[in-house]
Amino acid sequence: MILDVKNMRQLIALYEEGSVTGAARRLGVSQPALTVYLSRLEYQLSNTLFVRSVKGLEPTPVGVEIYQRSINMLRHWREFDTEVHLLAGGEIGKIRIACGAVIEQGVLPKATINFLQQHPHAQLDVTIINPEKMLAYLDSGEIDIAIGGFNRGTKHAYEETRFASQRVGFYVRPNHPLFGGKGDVKSFKEYKLGCPEIPVEVVEWLASKGFSSERSLASNSYSFLKQVAAQSDVIVGGPHFLFTDEVEKEQLAELPLKKSPDWEGAILTTRTAMHSQLIRDFIACVKVEAMKRGVVANA
Repeated sequence: MILDVKNMRQLIALYEEGSVTGAARRLGVSQPALTVYLSRLEYQLSNTLFVRSVKGLEPTPVGVEIYQRSINMLRHWREFDTEVHLLAGGEIGKIRIACGAVIEQGVLPKATINFLQQHPHAQLDVTIINPEKMLAYLDSGEIDIAIGGFNRGTKHAYEETRFASQRVGFYVRPNHPLFGGKGDVKSFKEYKLGCPEIPVEVVEWLASKGFSSERSLASNSYSFLKQVAAQSDVIVGGPHFLFTDEVEKEQLAELPLKKSPDWEGAILTTRTAMHSQLIRDFIACVKVEAMKRGVVANA
């Protein structure tokens, strides 16, 4: 065998770092040892994998192909290793979660509290990112669970629990110029829009109404966006259930837009990860909390 798991990790480091020095530092090995490994591998393959230049290592077409195959092989190896561990009665002590801004604001805090009450010694590692990166992290094995608003038609091969569609609303301070006869909804596009990454369906809806989908204020924190909207003329958009408290307290008001678009999301995880009782329990806590908000559909 020319490539084993260790060798594939070395090759990946060389490709991604673009230099022997950077790869050696990342792997915690000496630069001469890594140089010898690369020369030996290229000799065995009878192919040049990287072209050395003043800029560093430039991968050849063969180098690119082997890198991509190594990434896939390591992902399958991690899944196999984890599955064997779980089937043998082991357990995952740390759950790696990635979610979007909607879930982080509206569902995750209480779901996390309930889960940690059940499993006080469990560890959670939570990252707030956009849906495209979530899928990439699932593919690479860097996370166990992805929760967010994925665009319709997104192709994947994961276990999935869908959220029921939620109406998207646009919210402003109660004394905003768009209210009280000082303006109308047609002038929506004259004001700054604040929100996380906008799903394709919402972009299309905004375009159909003649509104701009350009975000003047982009953030994954709805707490931040709400505070800004409550004290300025910024319009903040998102699923209706996120704004219930602010509307009831008259801190924000919903613009009267007809037939506003829907937000849809899902909980995604690998089939291997579902062997873990901890992961199943965490997903159950998310579903319970989401159900209170009226957002969970059937798996």
